[in-house]
Order: sequence, then C-alpha cells, then structure tokens
Amino acid sequence: MDFTNKKILVIGDIILDTYIEGTVSRISPEAPIPILDKKRGYHRLGGATNVARNLSSLGAKVWIIGRIGNDKAGRIVKNLLDEANINVDLLLCDSNLPTTLKTRYLANNQQLLRVDLEDTTPVTYNPEFKECLMEDLERHFKYFDAIIVSDYNKGMITPTLLFEITELQEKYQKILTGDTKSKHWNLFQGFTCLTPNLKEYKDAQGVSSLENIKNNSRAVRGRFRLKQLLITLSEKGLLLVTENNTKHIPVKSQQFVDVTGAGDTVIAVYTLALTYGYGPEEAAELANIAASKVINKIGTATLKPEELTWE
Repeated sequence: MDFTNKKILVIGDIILDTYIEGTVSRISPEAPIPILDKKRGYHRLGGATNVARNLSSLGAKVWIIGRIGNDKAGRIVKNLLDEANINVDLLLCDSNLPTTLKTRYLANNQQLLRVDLEDTTPVTYNPEFKECLMEDLERHFKYFDAIIVSDYNKGMITPTLLFEITELQEKYQKILTGDTKSKHWNLFQGFTCLTPNLKEYKDAQGVSSLENIKNNSRAVRGRFRLKQLLITLSEKGLLLVTENNTKHIPVKSQQFVDVTGAGDTVIAVYTLALTYGYGPEEAAELANIAASKVINKIGTATLKPEELTWE
C-alpha cells in the first residue's frame, strides 16, 4: 500500500514520553523502594504526536495542530517532529504553560513508576490562540484527505474547537475520525468514526460488560450520528460498529510486550485505510493487524510500510 499521496491533519494534545531505563538489584535503605541504576534515557512522541508519527512512518504527508510550551520538552518535541517529517507550521507555542511530559522508569522491560507534568488549561483561554486556531482550520481544512482529532483531555480539544471542526466537516465532507478521553460524545456528533477503548466506552456510556457494549453500541452509533464506531478491546481485539452490522475482530497476537500507544496506531491505520478506499471492515482488519504488531514492541512504537501487510 502506498500512502505517500495522502495528506492528513492531526489535531490534539501533544505529549512528550520520556523513558529512563536501568536495572534494579537492591532496595533503598531510606524506604522500602527499589533503587534504579540508570543505564540510558530517551524520548518518544506521545499523544497526538504519536498518531502523527504512525501516519508519517507509513508514508503519509502529515501536519499537526497542537500546543507545546516554551521549554526544553517543547523543543525536544519539535525536533522529533522534524525528524519524523511531520509539518510543524501549525504548532502553537505557549510561554505560560509547560509541554505535557510523561516520564516512565523501567527495569527489565517493566514499568516501575510514571511521573506526569501537565497543565490542562483549555487552549482557548488565550484569545490569540483561539483566533489563530480558527483561521488555520478555515484556511487549510479543505486540502486534507482526512482529519484526526486526538483528545487526551490535556486542554487542546475544546467545545469551541470541536464545533468549528464539525462545521467544516459538514461543508467539505472529509474523513473525520476521533479518539477521546472525554465522556461528552455529543461534541463529536457527525464524525466518520470514534475509536474509544473499552474503559472509555464504559465511562462514557455507563455499561459494565463487553456483552452489553455489543448489544447497545449500534444505538450509541446512531445517537451520535457516527458513520462507524471502532472500539479497541486490548487483548480481545476490536469491535467495529456500522449502520448495519456489529463485528468482533479478534487480536492477531498472543504476546503483549507493551500496549502503550496501540490505540494511536489503530486510529492512524484505520483512517489511512479509509482514504485508500477500503471499506470500514477492511480498514478495521488492517488496523487490527497493525496493532497486533506494535504491541510486541517497547513503548509508543510505529510500523514501516513493509510491515503493514495482510495476513
């Protein structure tokens, strides 16, 4: 599959994932905690930037709209985006808020601790940013094959922004997919597809079991005027809900090294597949294959075009 002629816009929360790896061989005399002997540290793009990295790694031309701080983490994010061939012309730099940073400490491929630094003040608190966002969307929206909204509840995706996006969607009829931590799915009405995970679906819709989700998901899809609903079920695979069908797609892999970022891979590949001309079922099957491969890698992993093949 050749995605090099596809233009995708990603809008969402930018996160820098930092990993500190080492070994543990003793317990601290100061407290009953392990002492990590640091061996190396490295950074990865997270949140919306991981969605963008998945797209770019598969050959698509990618632009991103998001917020970074005027800080070291923000500069690292920008450099990593440049290295990944992701266009940064639409980035917003906020001198008053930090870049969202998640630092994970690992030993023997196991996480010991995660430390988060974030400020979730809505981006629209700044009138200049709000005006810039609306102008950029109005000017550029029609040129993309698809738009992905990646909402991690860090302040980038606001009701005002979503209203503008859905207005433009009605005008230009683009493929519009979204992944949100929010319970307010009414703000995403009219999207081509939402891709919640099992917990997000349960939190938003108040159901308690996979069987209940299978039974009510078609009604939920219709209520929010979604063309499709693609629910990621971790080790159980995916559940695709369309107007006429609900299909469970079992996971392809039996090994789970690290599920971090697998949802980002799913929405990236599913969206790309739709732009390529695949129907929802084929697109979901391809996204499931991609997710099955990235969960066998450490951290927020991506795939190369040669790895994304039908099995």
